[in-house]
Amino acid sequence: MINGYKVIDADAHMQEPADLWDKYVEKEFYDRRPKVTNVEYQLFFKYESGELYPKALPEFLNQLINDESKRKVLWDNPVRLFGERIVN
Repeated sequence: MINGYKVIDADAHMQEPADLWDKYVEKEFYDRRPKVTNVEYQLFFKYESGELYPKALPEFLNQLINDESKRKVLWDNPVRLFGERIVN
């Protein structure tokens, strides 16, 4: 607590459920909703323009890091921290 307030850190340390846009977007926007796609061990939201979000991953994948190191960062670390619940 800081000055009597509970502090909650919510700056992108969570991800929306994969079916969020399918379930809750208004009917008039349904055909333009972000669609979930799987790229290199992680779910992305793909927008009508073809743009992927989050944006950091494509930049990370273009780095001169071997595939084993990329796998450790993108897969092993989250599994170690959060267990199998991230894949269920």
